Amino acid sequence: MLLKKAFCSWSGGKDSCLAYYLAQQEGITFSYLFNVLDEDGETSCTHGLPASLMRLQAKLAGIPLVQLKTNGIRYEEDLRKQLHEFKDQGINTGVYGNGDISPIWIGGVSKEEGLDPVFPLKDIHKTEVLNKLIVLGFKTIVVTARADLLGQQWLGKEVDEQFIIDWEQLKKKHNITPDQEAGLYHTLVLAGPIFKGQLEIVKTEKVLRNGYWFLDVRAVADTQ
Repeated sequence: MLLKKAFCSWSGGKDSCLAYYLAQQEGITFSYLFNVLDEDGETSCTHGLPASLMRLQAKLAGIPLVQLKTNGIRYEEDLRKQLHEFKDQGINTGVYGNGDISPIWIGGVSKEEGLDPVFPLKDIHKTEVLNKLIVLGFKTIVVTARADLLGQQWLGKEVDEQFIIDWEQLKKKHNITPDQEAGLYHTLVLAGPIFKGQLEIVKTEKVLRNGYWFLDVRAVADTQ
């Protein structure tokens, strides 16, 4: 059987961390974490987190981090180039969480570039993802929240049993279906079984832009 040598698509949030963990448990070996940044190279695309914070996470995971600077116009072109580079380095697998990008689309692009796409969370209900994070010991907080549904009070909330209760109540109140959950909030994982230490948030500011509240992380430290 061909050894799966992989990169993990990385946002720093719950889905990418759990996907990494589950894939690792299945024997997949990781060579890189792969994080997409805005064109300025300072902020992650989906979660609005500092690029430097992603590098600290990778340090705690003990895995090299590749960060791709791009924009909406060049995204597919730049992504394909990076996947091709991974392929040239002997990587044959891309591991993806259940993020905002369509698994059908990213799976197709990966295959076209010669990589086997793996989606460890594809058959796991979103609430079960939260439960698994808690049981496995991941420490996770909310860093982005859609303003019209959640509000700034959700920023910094830890994903624990009470979080799941509050989230289920909010979904019921607003008739939110599982298909509508993606993108309503994003998270940052501070600690867990894939890390050798934990991140400590030192300074933050709550910022509203484009209909979302962001926990603007101004300073962070790592403890090992």
